[in-house]
Amino acid sequence: MIDILPTAEQAEFVGGVANAIGKSDAAVASDPWAFFAELGCIGMALDEDVGGAGFTIADEVLVHQELGRQLASPNVLAAALAARLAADAHDTDLAGRIVDGSQPVAFASPLGGKVTEGGLKGDFHLLSADESALVICVGPDGAALAQGAAFAERSSVQSTDEAIELVRVSGQAPAIHWTGDNDQRLWRRANLLVAAQLAGIAETTQNRAVEYAKVREQFGKPIGAFQAIGHHCANMAVRTEAASAQLYFAAIALRDEAPDAAFQVAAACSVAMDAAFQNATMAIQVHGGMGFSAESGLHRFLKRAVMLRHLIGGEHAQELAVFNAYRAA
Repeated sequence: MIDILPTAEQAEFVGGVANAIGKSDAAVASDPWAFFAELGCIGMALDEDVGGAGFTIADEVLVHQELGRQLASPNVLAAALAARLAADAHDTDLAGRIVDGSQPVAFASPLGGKVTEGGLKGDFHLLSADESALVICVGPDGAALAQGAAFAERSSVQSTDEAIELVRVSGQAPAIHWTGDNDQRLWRRANLLVAAQLAGIAETTQNRAVEYAKVREQFGKPIGAFQAIGHHCANMAVRTEAASAQLYFAAIALRDEAPDAAFQVAAACSVAMDAAFQNATMAIQVHGGMGFSAESGLHRFLKRAVMLRHLIGGEHAQELAVFNAYRAA
């Protein structure tokens, strides 16, 4: 039998990350790259020769699950993937600068644009307005790291997630590094870590709904005592548990290079996407009118779930990946 639950040491490490983020809102806001780099979130799974710590993907998954709970910028994940791409290309200088936080990185999301060995060509959304940032686009057919400032046309657009500065770009950005990713190693890692953040969103929104149901009273009793609310909270807990269990199993499969790793990762993405979206939506409803107010902050979890889901192709792409991986197994 495989024990998929985090060890006491892993739980302690993740708890330290959570405490550091919770106590350092000002540091995160003023210089997020330096903060997350010092915390070890960017290079934790890389080798020590590029400033990494040599942790496994299973450890990295737990940290990104916490980043999802804390609504940390998805560009922390972009930096981790970019550092790995640079390290695999033996560019230790660039990998080291990304890991230590001196070189920011942002995701590039295709809007019909193409990613090839030559770089990024066409229309993209960049998840940062910082022109000094490198951008990475990761897909099932390959990944490219490029200079965001190289695009000929740039215009700021309103983001669904107000915590993200969204820029629409058009033109061509030559690749600094490129991988054909024939075995989809980087793509699967990206999917798994996005699934981890989605699982964290599912857990946090469930917890917030349950806590509110305990204290909000109607007709002289907590609303959690009513079957309608209780059943919704129970369903949220089931979705959270399913997402976390599949996430941990997929992380172990990918770490150990199991034959069914592709299937397990795709399944983790599919389950986590549904859990995050459904739980964030239900948490807003359990909070009633308060849930629809900006003060509750619950809308931020729903918006982040939508954005993360988009970064890995959406539900249809992941369901198709599950089917294809199962058929190939």
